[in-house]
Amino acid sequence: MSSALLMILLAAGPGGSPPAKAAPAAGRALPKAPAALVEIEPTALCRGRRVLLRDIARIKSSDEALEKRLLDADLGRPPAEGWLKVIRKEEVKEAIREAGIDPARVRLAGPPETEIRSRCVLVTADQIEDAAELVLRATAARLEKEEVEWSILRHARACRVPAGRRGVDLTALLRHGRMERDQAVLDVSIRVDGETVKTVPVAFRLRRFRKVLVTLAPLRRGEPLDRGKVALKRVDVSRFFGTPLDDLSRVKGKVAARMLSSGEVLRLLDLKNPELVRKGDLVTMVAVRGNLRITVKGVARTGGSLGELVMVMNPSSRRIVQGKVVGVGVVEAVSSGGAR
Repeated sequence: MSSALLMILLAAGPGGSPPAKAAPAAGRALPKAPAALVEIEPTALCRGRRVLLRDIARIKSSDEALEKRLLDADLGRPPAEGWLKVIRKEEVKEAIREAGIDPARVRLAGPPETEIRSRCVLVTADQIEDAAELVLRATAARLEKEEVEWSILRHARACRVPAGRRGVDLTALLRHGRMERDQAVLDVSIRVDGETVKTVPVAFRLRRFRKVLVTLAPLRRGEPLDRGKVALKRVDVSRFFGTPLDDLSRVKGKVAARMLSSGEVLRLLDLKNPELVRKGDLVTMVAVRGNLRITVKGVARTGGSLGELVMVMNPSSRRIVQGKVVGVGVVEAVSSGGAR
């Protein structure tokens, strides 16, 4: 028997059949098949503020939760627009590990590295200003009795932002939550996928118009404010301090509290009740002590309207007392004054 035939028979063993494969040792499990396949693309485009694994690879898995975690694995910041960034497989493995996933459960396929660029869009100045103006118009419409006109103090600048996976939107808010008397600033937030990437302030100059009471001619102090001397007119009150009057009934029976020029907007402090006691008038001074009521004549040293305090001199004693005007030519004593 030749040596070659002998070797074949020995390998076959008794009965002439080949030896069976050895069974795995007891307690030793077979390696599991990968739970997900990640196929890396040679080139990719990032639309968000961060590069995610979904941007550079196609992911397949029967485990939906695992697939979602892989899709959102973070690979860092994207390159600036017009630049290129290279991401290697080792970086992908590290990102998978950082996402809390065992890399052994994932099979990576595709080239050893991928080249990625950023996708950006232009947000124009008109879009920014329109977003601000929309909120300003809605705020102005809620004002009572006032009409607001505006102009932009300084135009916004266009800017480029990531295109976003879900898109770009703009929201505007009034700074401090209100409009000032003659200006308003709105902060326009540019959001990518719901996250603010840039805030642009837009300032407006305001003109507030309101129908208010205006004098039609110069008025002296103490002169009655008759209807023919005041009228309602639409006036720019943007830089007007105080609260202007806008009801003709408020001036009925009133007189000017000071000298007023023609075309002047009236405020409450510009009005007063007519004087019931004038300086130099002979008045009746009344003093009440319990059930006793004493009246004496005196000379008003100062003038006053109903309820105001005036000084009255007793001609006999030359003493001056303070009193409150309670009627035409009638003053009620409130305290005694020393001789002057």
